[in-house]
Amino acid sequence: MNLSSLLGTVIICFVLFFGVLKGSKNPEIFLNAHALMLVLGGTLGVTLLAFPFRKLKEMLDFLIYGLFFKKKTEDLFVVADLIRIAEEYKKDQHGFLSNYSVANPFLKEALKLLSKSALSYEDLLLIVKNRRDSFKKRYSEDHKMLLSISKFPPGLGLLGASSGMIEMMIGLNTSGMDGIGNAMAVALVATFWGIAIANFVFLPLADYAARVASEDFFTRSLVVHGVSLIKQGTAPKIIAETLISQLPIRDQVYLRNIFFKSPIVGSGLASYTPSTGSKKEESVMSPLTSIAGGRSSDQDKTNVLEMPKTGSED
Repeated sequence: MNLSSLLGTVIICFVLFFGVLKGSKNPEIFLNAHALMLVLGGTLGVTLLAFPFRKLKEMLDFLIYGLFFKKKTEDLFVVADLIRIAEEYKKDQHGFLSNYSVANPFLKEALKLLSKSALSYEDLLLIVKNRRDSFKKRYSEDHKMLLSISKFPPGLGLLGASSGMIEMMIGLNTSGMDGIGNAMAVALVATFWGIAIANFVFLPLADYAARVASEDFFTRSLVVHGVSLIKQGTAPKIIAETLISQLPIRDQVYLRNIFFKSPIVGSGLASYTPSTGSKKEESVMSPLTSIAGGRSSDQDKTNVLEMPKTGSED
């Protein structure tokens, strides 16, 4: 479960209940059936009219599995995998894949392509770039769809307010000035829900989709860059420096301590013996198994890379 998404949903519900409903003298007015039907039903109808059902289903799957059940491999672990793989590929270009397993799906696909000697460098680079760009396009489409949908509720809310004011004016002939206040309140309920749904639901989801698209593109670009350097036969130490330099400062310090400054690996990159079946070696060959839930701690990172923690991690 994505904790920040869950916490944000709880806070929004708290704000609406205590900031609006609890403080109102007549909270039932906010549940006016006509206003809710116009805003919610109208938004659904206009959305179905604007976008094909298949696209809406894809967007819904993205929101469900990306917002609340998101699992993401940290960029730090992706880079660590690429550095280890560079060492293995340098030793054995054909059997390196059997000695190492990764959790990131895109990296796993790229490694399978890397293991195919029939693919040239240009072919490999073209394939992985196309796959990376296709995911970026998909997430960008979700972002644009959510932005478009966010325009509908406020407009439908104003439509509800206009229709309510028309009814209020008609009622002046029968109820006089006494019914203006209540009729105006009912008319503005649709506007309230239109603004609330747009700003509390669709606009935050659109920003979330844009952020996910940016983060995912960066991670996949790391894989593309790393795999292309490996295919070119670049020295593992240069690959390590190139990839590490693209990470946040804290992760840069962490990986440099492990791959360059640790007394266990000396001044060069860490090298290890291919797996022979022991449990200890299996834990090294599968470094991402401890973060399947998308979360990790500094202790997890130490265990994953099988190195002692250093003082510079803090």
